[in-house]
Amino acid sequence: MIGVIMAGGFAKRLWPITLSVAKPLLPLGKYRIIDLILRDLRDLKSLDAIYVTTNAFYKDQFENWIDETGADVILLIEEARKEEEKLGTIRAMYEAFKKIGDNEFLVIGGDNVMSLDFKTFLKFYAEKLSPVLAVYEVERIEDVSRFGEVTVDNDYKIVFFREKPKEPKSRLISTACYVFPRGIINHLEEYVKSGGKLDSPGHFIEWLYRRTNVYAFPFRGYWFDIGTPKGYIEAFNTINRGIIREETANISKDTVVREPSYLGKDTEISSSEVSSSLIWHGSVVRKSYVANSIILSDVIVENANIEWSIIGNKSKIYDVKLRSSIIGDFSSIHG
Repeated sequence: MIGVIMAGGFAKRLWPITLSVAKPLLPLGKYRIIDLILRDLRDLKSLDAIYVTTNAFYKDQFENWIDETGADVILLIEEARKEEEKLGTIRAMYEAFKKIGDNEFLVIGGDNVMSLDFKTFLKFYAEKLSPVLAVYEVERIEDVSRFGEVTVDNDYKIVFFREKPKEPKSRLISTACYVFPRGIINHLEEYVKSGGKLDSPGHFIEWLYRRTNVYAFPFRGYWFDIGTPKGYIEAFNTINRGIIREETANISKDTVVREPSYLGKDTEISSSEVSSSLIWHGSVVRKSYVANSIILSDVIVENANIEWSIIGNKSKIYDVKLRSSIIGDFSSIHG
């Protein structure tokens, strides 16, 4: 079996942050999103290799990540350098499978943050030997409209699937994590040649379940859509515990830090309060309040109040109040 991490999207819903960094490479505390995925996949003895598919725009970033971490993965590069040129996730998956060759595939979206037990997931697949997708029950039925709605029978076989339904009836959704048996490339080829939509794997599943048995594996715990700022911040708050402070972080005695928080390498925080937030490497926070926020690297924040916001690399924030904001790299905001 081959593991494939799909990391070729341009993540428009997180622009301007993801205009300069691939979403799977965003930090979630001490590690990046893709590091957490890879940690789970490394434990699976059934995987012969792990591939990461991305695009030409982010190619250098992933190569640098491999050099820094020693990640034992194989990169597959799409030619796209901007949103208008991308293949679409389904076409990218099809092209990746063709390059790798016929096999069983464990496919996961590169922005998935989830408590799925992959070993149990693969055991379920081994019992069915049919396509299987991991599904999660959301609390609010109105949220289903952003994902793929799933209905199953008593054997967990999918009897109804609809991508982004307008009026959902089930709270069970697809999570962009799949296991496919050998021969799936033939179905993908048929789907692609039929002119089906290529942007979301859910469109392929909606087509596939009408032609062959497809099963759903429900799991509990947590699953986050990192496609939204709120989802990104909530994911950080859920998977982190306590206060993680790197050795080179410099925190003044009059600063208050509340958990869960991560204070990165060479950060400087003085006369401030930081609560449920990530302060990435090299950032400086002075005389400020930061809560439920992500501050990326080499940022300066002074005399500011920041809540539920994401601040891009090398930005400068002075004398302002920010709430539910996304500030791009190299920004300068003064009150």
